[in-house]
Amino acid sequence: MGIYRFRMKPGDARKEKGKRIPFEALLWFLFAFILLLLTAQGSFYKADAQRLVLRLSNGDLSYPHHKLYLPLLFGFSKLLSPLQLSPFLVARSFSSFGVAAGVAFCFMCFRTLGLSLRVTRLCTVLTLFVPTVLFFGTTVELHGPFFAFTGLSLYLWARLIKKSLKGGSLIIPALLLGGSTAFSAGVHASGMILPGLLLPWYLARTWKQPGPKFLPLSLFLASHGLLLLLFANPGQSTTFLREGFHHPTGLKELPGILWYEFLWPFLPFSFTFLLAFFRKGVQGEVIAFLLALIPYLGGALRLIAGDPEFGAYLIPLAPFAAYLSVRAMGTYALFLILPALWVQFSIRAIFAREPAYEIRVQGLHRATEGKPALLLIGDPEEFSAFLAKAPEYKILPLDLVAKIRMEDLPQLLETFDQNMRKEWKKGRQVLLTRGGKQYLENSQKSMGRGPWVLRYLKGKYRFLHVKAEGFEAWVLGRPK
Repeated sequence: MGIYRFRMKPGDARKEKGKRIPFEALLWFLFAFILLLLTAQGSFYKADAQRLVLRLSNGDLSYPHHKLYLPLLFGFSKLLSPLQLSPFLVARSFSSFGVAAGVAFCFMCFRTLGLSLRVTRLCTVLTLFVPTVLFFGTTVELHGPFFAFTGLSLYLWARLIKKSLKGGSLIIPALLLGGSTAFSAGVHASGMILPGLLLPWYLARTWKQPGPKFLPLSLFLASHGLLLLLFANPGQSTTFLREGFHHPTGLKELPGILWYEFLWPFLPFSFTFLLAFFRKGVQGEVIAFLLALIPYLGGALRLIAGDPEFGAYLIPLAPFAAYLSVRAMGTYALFLILPALWVQFSIRAIFAREPAYEIRVQGLHRATEGKPALLLIGDPEEFSAFLAKAPEYKILPLDLVAKIRMEDLPQLLETFDQNMRKEWKKGRQVLLTRGGKQYLENSQKSMGRGPWVLRYLKGKYRFLHVKAEGFEAWVLGRPK
């Protein structure tokens, strides 16, 4: 079938039994989940991931900007508890589960829109292989589980379109859609702008069709806005959006944002979706996609300029990009998988640190002779390596020192002394790693607290130097 003979027939999908759609969606979930588990990354992505795994290890479920992620992760860890996986593996599997669920919901979305089964399958498999989707399904990050609720929202959005075109009550479908998008914002705050994707796409598909437009959209937005107060922290997120990460902002940063957040992590779909503009009846949806890009690129420009997130914040656009590419290219769109895989692996290569992790962990085992230990760390590389490859060790990041007021330090160190005695009673060594010592020595990083704490530790405890290839530390002995 040639590209120019490819035609979509949204209203002519073949009849099938009602149970077939969820059954095949389950098969898509299993396929995607197994693929993502088999190709999972052994390295951390960024600092957020380290904190998430540490919080899971400590049973700390608070995470202010994305308050539902950790409770969901904790529940997922309970389901997997018989497997006795490390917190790192549980969190990584949660990302795979989330993306796989999102892919399954996308299948249901495309089918509900009336696409033929063949075209639905093409859109679904290409959604999975959009580089940013595949990447965040194989690493620890919030965007993998978030994609599950993106997919659910797309499915409920498709049901709302179907109801509005065929008649029937729109109240329940619109309210459910608003609840889904609000819930997704609790998993990751970027879910607050999901309406920026769903509204233009909804209008593009229904504008020339009979049926109400204002009522379902108004109910959806009202539900989304009200339920944000329950599931998310819109006030906190608005403040955060205003303050940002203190990265450079302004239109001069837009080319970098466009490249690092869309053109590269969506390649080749970031270009092929435009070809759909030349297909009859699809121009409106291409324009809708371009309109949806505006709030997502705007948010990225405000928050992450100069600190690429490789399409993480734009991941809800991936199913739309895959869909438009299929509309443009038909079955030939399958050939996009090869360059998409190359792009995904080029992003993975940036964060591939497994060999370095292994060297550090082997050195740790030799230095501690395999005995239990509490590690006082200050180097992100140590943090990542030990969380990922040495979960049997307890970790205390020393960067919390910078957040303590100087007048509270004496009380903090008194608590530390008590905890030291508890660790010794448990037969656990306490080691100040080289990275931890360097952090305390750095007055600028530790906001002036570090040198003060280090002097206290040296005056209070005996320091026994231990070293092995890839690892260096000082065992804190009994008080002098």
